[in-house]
Amino acid sequence: MSTPQDERKDIKKDALWLFSGGIGASIFSAVEVVLLARFLGVEQFGLFTLVMSYVRLVNSFVDLKIYEASIKYVSEYREMGDTESVRSFIKFFYIIDLLSGVIAFAVCIGLAKVANSFFIKSGEAFQYILILSFSLLISTVNQNSHAILQSLKKFKESAFLRVFHNAMRIVLILVAFIAELGIEGFFGAYVVAAFINFVVLQLFVNRSLAREKMGGWMSANLARIRSKMRGTLWFVMNTSVSGFSNLAFSTHIPIVLLGYFSGAEASGLYKIAQSITRIVEKIRGPVYSVLYPAMVRLSSRENYKELRKVIVFSLKEMAKYTIPVCIAVFISADLIVNIAFGEEYAPASSAVRVLIIALTVGGLVSWVQRGLLAFGMSGLRTVFVMLSGVSMILAMLILVPRYSYMGAAYACFVPVFIGIFVGIPMFSYIYRRKRYSKS
Repeated sequence: MSTPQDERKDIKKDALWLFSGGIGASIFSAVEVVLLARFLGVEQFGLFTLVMSYVRLVNSFVDLKIYEASIKYVSEYREMGDTESVRSFIKFFYIIDLLSGVIAFAVCIGLAKVANSFFIKSGEAFQYILILSFSLLISTVNQNSHAILQSLKKFKESAFLRVFHNAMRIVLILVAFIAELGIEGFFGAYVVAAFINFVVLQLFVNRSLAREKMGGWMSANLARIRSKMRGTLWFVMNTSVSGFSNLAFSTHIPIVLLGYFSGAEASGLYKIAQSITRIVEKIRGPVYSVLYPAMVRLSSRENYKELRKVIVFSLKEMAKYTIPVCIAVFISADLIVNIAFGEEYAPASSAVRVLIIALTVGGLVSWVQRGLLAFGMSGLRTVFVMLSGVSMILAMLILVPRYSYMGAAYACFVPVFIGIFVGIPMFSYIYRRKRYSKS
């Protein structure tokens, strides 16, 4: 069992691995957006963005966000030394992921014509959706594989594989461009990259289990965790609703609303702003990916004093990097957009400035959600996330028709205010009750 000092030391080291991998992945991701934007042009890139957003929106609705449950249960039972339950939980979560992938694929195809008539509005939309939907069959499994690796403290491997996936996708996009496969080829590149990633991730997961002398997950006995399945499914249901709110409300629904109210060009401009400001997520994401398993371990030990120190330590480390990056992006927004994407995308720079502030401040308060999960309060976390998400969508419905993509950017401040004035006081109250009830 690691000491409190070890926890903080490990957080810094492991976050550095994920940060390095995140930087590498974000570089490839930014290059990918630049290539697609330049290869396709504003109108076609807007169409590409709308199809991508629709498919991912469907997936975010069907996806049960198993990765959060994987981190919690694999970390907890690994801490207890119950390796058989660890393997059983991994198998159980993979089965759920595969089933949700099949459902997501079917729903995406079934609602394609409705989505096209509502906001995509293209005669070729169905065939684009059909191609991209094949990636849904294994996309959630791939996310879960990263969670399992991180639960086993294989942060270095997880970081490397994220870079590998993004690099592979760029290679395939370039192949599609050289072969003159058009927009269909770019969608196909996403699908092929997802299946290559699936194979590689499975090799790493099974190798990591073997090194810990657990054996492969496929031979695990689900009867081992039968008595725990009801509580696990309740946790999964809540993380699914919360995950949908976080991902769909902040990423995909704004694109859909812009497509409906303002057209494909506005969606494309907002997507450009999102892609630039995503660098904040690349910085804070590694910290939270390491912080959450540490919070689970400390909560299971009832070491609440150290839990608080770990949260404060993590936020300080995060602020060191996110605030300077926020300032740099805010100042150079025009330059970044013009150099990376071209003058035709110049209007996106205003949205970049608004989003970078909202995402930076929001990133410093979003630890509340992980804290509630670590305490086992997945239901309360769902209520909190839904409150934030619904409030932001209501703000968008008011602002987007009048201010287009800028209205969508301004609405992103709503969940930030809710996190500051509702989330932090709520967590502080729960923390005090747990700490003092123990003493």
